[in-house]
Amino acid sequence: MEEWRIITDWENYEVSNLGKVRNKQTLHVLKPFPIKEGYLLVRLYRHGTIKAFLLHRLVALAFVPNPMELPEVNHENGIKADCSASNLTWMTRSDQQRHALRLGLRKRYGVGVCFDNTRHKWLAHTKVNGKFKNLGRFESLNEALLARSRFINELEAA
Repeated sequence: MEEWRIITDWENYEVSNLGKVRNKQTLHVLKPFPIKEGYLLVRLYRHGTIKAFLLHRLVALAFVPNPMELPEVNHENGIKADCSASNLTWMTRSDQQRHALRLGLRKRYGVGVCFDNTRHKWLAHTKVNGKFKNLGRFESLNEALLARSRFINELEAA
């Protein structure tokens, strides 16, 4: 059953547990549009200003409890267009990266380098003081490996 809740700070709009947004007064359901990474975006209007929101975040904020105040919203089935509350969970960035690797949305090529299938780029990363550090996205595997290697060398030299 579909349930609607008012969007915090945007009282003229409601979001549903099935991943829809509508104008509260007209009941017109907004059509989300995909962005480069495959996520869905909606634009809300208020007092002559427009603000864009990621649909999955609006749904999660309204329907998915986050008692640990985790920063990232994850699509459990890996389908970014499935913004239903039952498909969303809160997690850390590192947990989200591991989840993407498990689902095959990212592939690991050596330590600290993986391929991001949604952005079609190589991602280099490492941990510094126990925290995940993104070193950037690169066109080639060699560029990503080189960037990670340089970062590690600079860190060890300091």
